Amino acid sequence: NIPSGVTIANAGTATGFGDTNTPNFMAFLSADQGVSDNAATKVQCNTELVDTDSAYDNSSNYRFTVPSGKAGKYFFFAQVRVGSTSDFNVAQMQFYVNGSEKAFSSIRNEHDECFTLMHLRNLSVGDYVELYFYQNQGGTINIDGDSASARTYFGGYRLSS
Repeated sequence: NIPSGVTIANAGTATGFGDTNTPNFMAFLSADQGVSDNAATKVQCNTELVDTDSAYDNSSNYRFTVPSGKAGKYFFFAQVRVGSTSDFNVAQMQFYVNGSEKAFSSIRNEHDECFTLMHLRNLSVGDYVELYFYQNQGGTINIDGDSASARTYFGGYRLSS
């Protein structure tokens, strides 16, 4: 069956099949960021590698917002590299959707670790996704940023409408 709106040229080429996975974005932290003890802190990925629809705010809110006409299933991914030389009791990386925690990754009693988190979510126009990090080491720790490489990053893309 050929879906409505699809055309097939005589040469065998086709148009109209599938989505283009837009919008998509990826941003990284360009310098170390301090994270206070016992506080979920928004990770400020401030350097964009790609942002097809200008849907990621890399200067003030540090969030991805679903643009008009782009509701659907989204896949998000992130990594946070912790630069602490001390062990901590709990550290968590969290995705927030519209201000509420929806997914997290947690580790205990480690240092100099990379956390990764992936999440699939149905989103509506205007929904927004943010990356947070929480730790309770007893003092402020740094998450690693670097202007030359993406040690801490946040990205995502639409899978389908």
